[in-house]
Amino acid sequence: MNQLKPLAILLFFGMTLLSYSQKSKTKDGKNSNTSSYSKGIFYSLSDSKINTELNEIGVTFFRNKYIFLSNKKRRIIEATKGAPIKEPNNFMYVLNIDESGDLSFPLLFSQKLISENNQGSVGFSPDQKIIYFTKENAKDSNIYTLHKADFDEKNPDRWINLTELKVVPSEFSIETPCISPDGKKIYVASNIPGGYGGFDLYEAPILKDGSIGKLVNLGAKVNTSTDEKYPFLSSDNKHLYYSSKGHANLGGYDVFRSSHKNGDFSRAVNLGKSFNSESDEIAFAMGTKTTGYVTTNRKQKDNFDILKFEAKKQNNTQQTYTVVKEQSKAALPNVVVVVKNEFNKMVAVLKTDANGEIKFNLEPLSEYTIAINTAGYEAYNTQISLDDENIDFNLKKIK
Repeated sequence: MNQLKPLAILLFFGMTLLSYSQKSKTKDGKNSNTSSYSKGIFYSLSDSKINTELNEIGVTFFRNKYIFLSNKKRRIIEATKGAPIKEPNNFMYVLNIDESGDLSFPLLFSQKLISENNQGSVGFSPDQKIIYFTKENAKDSNIYTLHKADFDEKNPDRWINLTELKVVPSEFSIETPCISPDGKKIYVASNIPGGYGGFDLYEAPILKDGSIGKLVNLGAKVNTSTDEKYPFLSSDNKHLYYSSKGHANLGGYDVFRSSHKNGDFSRAVNLGKSFNSESDEIAFAMGTKTTGYVTTNRKQKDNFDILKFEAKKQNNTQQTYTVVKEQSKAALPNVVVVVKNEFNKMVAVLKTDANGEIKFNLEPLSEYTIAINTAGYEAYNTQISLDDENIDFNLKKIK
């Protein structure tokens, strides 16, 4: 599936509150690069008050507003009922965000950026003076090309110097751009050869002359044999969120998170059943540390809506682990256990009690490394998360 193509959208944006139910059936085939974490956090999803019976595809934020894609062509007050539903998605609109996160008052983002064919996702430089956007190839609807433009507030067109960025060979697609918070890298999806299959996520440096450097695959902990798209980096650059059809998946595209440190990524974390469904969840974007937007077709397969979400931490984050002898499973008391988070920061140094147990609180959607070095036993290292329950740390005696 290439970049998702909205069909059409009504010009009159109703305020009907919709009901979005979660489905919990999971797929088989969980792999070692994935954790399907859901404990410790709950996502509350609700209608953003901008949805209609046609399509709305969210994109990203711009100057405290929110951008979405549409094929709406007339003034806001005019309705377009009966309009052809498969016209190109070639308009970008900007929305107001109120205190509750509801979206309203769509206005055309830029006349200059209107395309004759489908437009794709966009990303902005940190100062929001450069836009990176994708659009459908006029000769092949399966291929998107990457472009950029500069913002000039004094110019009536606002966006000037429109330039295509030649990053991949013309027979391949480049989609869903995202710019790192420091403005030094661009993250994209592409189906170029040499990946893990389908569309993979890549990063590349943004060079001083404005061109894009060589694409580097984000690796097997992020990418799968299916499709990964819609990267989004947290404001502190520590977490990469993205949509994937692979990993431990509930169905369609699910949103995952991988922690990011020194160019490396941790294994993919599914945001869980309170967020994802058997349908598609795409275009994840966080406006604050706990709130944001996601686009989904869970209400109707061929209809995409923008939902707002709020992440709520829960209190079930304390876990108990037991250190035992590998062969006899006898508990080992007074063993020192070092716990580090996914950024290699030490978060706890614990000693097992008389029953060989340790207890501590884990952050949701996170991964921890356990290190044990005790006399008479081989060094022990493993990774754990909130999903890992009733686990024994099995120490092997030195022969």
